[in-house]
Amino acid sequence: MIIDSHAHFAPQPLFDALAVGQAKFGGVECLHQDGTFRLAFAGRAPTRPVMPKLREFEQRLEWMDNQHLDYQVVAPWTDSFGYEIETANGIAWTRFLNETLWRGCENQDRLIPLASLPMQNGPAAANMLEEILELGFKGVMIGTQPGVTAACSTTPPLNSSGLVPTNIMPYFISIRCMSQAINVSSTTT
Repeated sequence: MIIDSHAHFAPQPLFDALAVGQAKFGGVECLHQDGTFRLAFAGRAPTRPVMPKLREFEQRLEWMDNQHLDYQVVAPWTDSFGYEIETANGIAWTRFLNETLWRGCENQDRLIPLASLPMQNGPAAANMLEEILELGFKGVMIGTQPGVTAACSTTPPLNSSGLVPTNIMPYFISIRCMSQAINVSSTTT
């Protein structure tokens, strides 16, 4: 059995809902032109275009078959994490990412989903960790986005005083107690 343990999946229904206005989140913009989708967060420059293999399940399956992969562990695309947006919108956005990923994987026995967390706020990330595990996710993927110290490691980062910032401590306590998969992925935004 061959398992790809680090992959990203942004199901097309996520972009469809954003493009037609069915899903709206403060600080999140979906740019759609000629079949290409890009996201922008908190008024910043848009992400790279989302490749079709990242969005379309059939293309993903074909690629997996060509690579002789039996399973793939998938998480939301790191460019879509939205750590830049404020906490309340970040929580809603992350829930939407996780829900669309779960629905995109629920009838596909070859995909094993990992959730995202709103790493802009430690208590919110800790609370959502409990929530996503109850839903059935096997763990989480967090990003190493510059400026978001909580997303850099499963060991708490230290601030300039040599102390763990209090706003992210609940996340690290939860991770250590739950013994779940944590995949740390580099981000480009």
